[in-house]
Amino acid sequence: MSGHFLARPLWAGGFEFAAIIVLGCLSTFFLAGANALTSVCFLVIGVCGIGYGSFILLEKQGIFINPLCGMLILVVNFAILSLLKFWREEREVKKRSRELLLAQDTTILSMTALAETRDNETGGHIQRTQHYVRALAEHLADHPRFKKCLDWSTIEMLFRSAPLHDIGKVGVADRILLNPGKLSAEEFEAMKEHARLGYDTLVKAESLLQDGEGHSFLRLAGEIAYSHHEKWNGTGYPRGLKGDAIPVAGRLMALADVYDALISARCYKPPFTHDEAVEIIKKGRGSHFDPDVVDAFLAQEESFQRIARRFSDDEPDSPSSGKVAPVVRVNGEPSPAEQETGPIAGPD
Repeated sequence: MSGHFLARPLWAGGFEFAAIIVLGCLSTFFLAGANALTSVCFLVIGVCGIGYGSFILLEKQGIFINPLCGMLILVVNFAILSLLKFWREEREVKKRSRELLLAQDTTILSMTALAETRDNETGGHIQRTQHYVRALAEHLADHPRFKKCLDWSTIEMLFRSAPLHDIGKVGVADRILLNPGKLSAEEFEAMKEHARLGYDTLVKAESLLQDGEGHSFLRLAGEIAYSHHEKWNGTGYPRGLKGDAIPVAGRLMALADVYDALISARCYKPPFTHDEAVEIIKKGRGSHFDPDVVDAFLAQEESFQRIARRFSDDEPDSPSSGKVAPVVRVNGEPSPAEQETGPIAGPD
């Protein structure tokens, strides 16, 4: 001791430097492998311990060792390592998200490819309807009725899951699915089961997953499959839902599916023109379709036409040809598609 109340020995500076090196190495080693809670506890205990040790030396021995350097090294190490771990976790999350999206896309491609082998609808129909649905959803995203349920992530999931809307047709017998004539009442009931079959398939797939995002994706796909043949006035199938009881995803797909069926050539009919399809959909406002969804469709007419041209099936008669497309019925009776979606009236 020098006789002063406070003493700072010659070795104090070296001790502080050595303490910084030791604390830096130990804290780096410990914090690198610790979880968030453990890291915070280590930081608090370390800072308090250094401060308390410095206080004891000062009070008992009158020796002053600056605690700030040791505290600072702990805080800096904690901050740097936390940022590095956050950056690493962010990269892992992005990687897992990309892998999940790839898995979802692969699932969609596989299941829709399987469905296409059973149905005469083309891959163009699948691409067109998913883009129609996105155009409608984006237009309605700011609408007071829809803004809470149509955020960006939901719209993206709608776009990705829309191709699975008719996956249930895999379970419909060929004699019914490919029949160009009138279906009997019994056959029509069997055809309507494709909505329930699609839903059951997707729900079963969802039950096998543990991932939350995968659950959301398949749940939405199931909603679309189950409800896209429901009608606003409650006369649709399979459950006869009415009005807002119909999931929003089903309401969007209902219009997209009918529009594409109208403008596309089928074995039982040539295509309608775009203008004819618009008039038919306008007549279904408030009966077949949600009025606000029809209004969104009318506002997005040009987008629908661009999508139809972009993913055209290259049929001789296109919806933009301007030709009037008469309705073709077998023996004067509605085709299977008309039975499925409701009467499709055309010019006589």
